[in-house]
Amino acid sequence: ACAITSIALDHQDMLGQTLGEIAYEKACIARPGVPLFVGALPAVALSEILRVAESCGAPVRRLGVDFGPPAFPVSLAGHHQTSNAALAVALAGGVASRRGCRLAPEAVREGFARTRSPGRMEPLAEDVLLDCAHNAEGAEKLVSALPQAPCRALVVSIVQGKDAVAMLATLCPHFDHIVITRSPSERSCVPEALAALVPHDDKAKLELVPEPHQAVTRARSLVAGSPHGLVVIAGSIFLIGAVRAHLLHEPVDPIPGSDPMPHL
Repeated sequence: ACAITSIALDHQDMLGQTLGEIAYEKACIARPGVPLFVGALPAVALSEILRVAESCGAPVRRLGVDFGPPAFPVSLAGHHQTSNAALAVALAGGVASRRGCRLAPEAVREGFARTRSPGRMEPLAEDVLLDCAHNAEGAEKLVSALPQAPCRALVVSIVQGKDAVAMLATLCPHFDHIVITRSPSERSCVPEALAALVPHDDKAKLELVPEPHQAVTRARSLVAGSPHGLVVIAGSIFLIGAVRAHLLHEPVDPIPGSDPMPHL
């Protein structure tokens, strides 16, 4: 069995400039007779996936049509994780069925309760939340799942090639302070370039702190005077990786990552 969770504009230099083109690239995982499970998709993306699946003889199973939301609570924050969980259960059930096995409800319940996703709406302290939203769709989902807080600060870095304008327009209005920094990635935008893209109404909240760990420290100081203030770190998986390792005192891979990975 195989699955496609969602389709959004990202990695256009490799996948295509439109949702239809990107959906085609994703749909090419379809195989004859192998069930293809799909999540909630834009109409143009779904149409392309159905076309490709039909052409190769892959049966399609759709969220909301052929299977519904999970029957058990999900430990991950955000409504989108409920959709992801539904897709995961359907996918696992499809595999189990083809192998003549049964997907036990108690196993699903335990799995949902124990599931963790580092860097995805992950609280690292009472005042620090990580989310590696790194495109416009991810920014929208982050905003929809933001916990209530009397004062919020955003620490953000974005790599070149992303729709930084849309991301910042989505994120910035929901924060009292914005601290722009720079992740370790060689593709990370310089803070001054990102600052120029911040919506005019939010520029008064803006600070530039190029070193990520210092940026987090500064953001925490900005919300410290407010009970239950919150620092949200987002915009780049590279930023989340570096900050998470620093705050948890974890080792860092000596080989620098890239997006996409370089040919070694």
